[in-house]
Amino acid sequence: MQQNIEDNQDKISLNELFFILKKRFFFITKTTGIFVILSILYLFIATPWWEVSATLEIGKYSTDNGKGEFKYLEGGTTLSERLKIKYIDIYKYTKNRDSKIESIIFSKENPQFITIVARGKSNELALKQLNTLLDEVKLKHKKILESVMITKESEIKDTNRTIYSLTNYQIKNIKENIIFIENLELPTLDQKISSLSSELDRTMSQQKSATSNLSAIENDSSLSALRLAEIQGLEYRISSNKLNLIDLKKEKENMIKSRLPELKREIERLNRVELVKLNETLNLLQSSMKNNNYIDTQIIGNVLKQDKPIKPNSLLILILALFTGTIVSIFIVLLTNNQGQRSVFN
Repeated sequence: MQQNIEDNQDKISLNELFFILKKRFFFITKTTGIFVILSILYLFIATPWWEVSATLEIGKYSTDNGKGEFKYLEGGTTLSERLKIKYIDIYKYTKNRDSKIESIIFSKENPQFITIVARGKSNELALKQLNTLLDEVKLKHKKILESVMITKESEIKDTNRTIYSLTNYQIKNIKENIIFIENLELPTLDQKISSLSSELDRTMSQQKSATSNLSAIENDSSLSALRLAEIQGLEYRISSNKLNLIDLKKEKENMIKSRLPELKREIERLNRVELVKLNETLNLLQSSMKNNNYIDTQIIGNVLKQDKPIKPNSLLILILALFTGTIVSIFIVLLTNNQGQRSVFN
């Protein structure tokens, strides 16, 4: 029974509500119309904002490691943060601007791609603002590329100079040293050894002869003393010549078994190791100087322009005006109706 009474009361309330809204329909329509008219006036008065956008690919260059790897001119995160500070944060509280950079976003999957959105009171102003930013980035990255190319050209010159010096001076000097040893020092040593050997044989023959004749003059003390002195002198010369001969033979052996092999091994090392490394480095540097190893910062595709202003959004504003006008007018109707009922009861 109680439930039926409450349902009847709800029906009466809804009926009263619809009756009131129907009765004040003209007021609701007029109020909503005023909101719509005001929104249309705002659309006529409001300054339109146009939007342009572009996706920028950061340039890169070869790293010269022979693996085909590239290094980007600037990190995507670093570049986007730098541009945000310069073109967005600094002008955050600046009013009455004709154009501005709206957003700078880099791709997390591919940080070398950055999307830049600019807005302006006309497409031309927005495009001019966008081009200002793009030109600044391109110029900075172009200077980096030029610096890299100058550095590589300098490295190529240095490598060529090193190869030239190694081939025409270092290796050449070692070869000349080998020729000098083989054609002059060794023959000179052989002559010295031969001459010293002959002298040693003569001295030994003289010493033998003097020793054999010593018995014939043993009764003459003065002659015997002279002969003994002569024999001692010959023995000293023999001993000295033998030592010199040993030194000469050791020197010759050192030249043949040590100095010459070392010099030849050094030539082999310079030719097979140092020159090969230098030529590989030179080839990599020269290969990296090709145009396809230098990719400048550039726009991917075309700059995107809007056919209509991005602001104000006419359709959205009209819908909001219609919705707001309806809600406000209904609220006013219900409020005035409640106040009227209260005055009657009072």
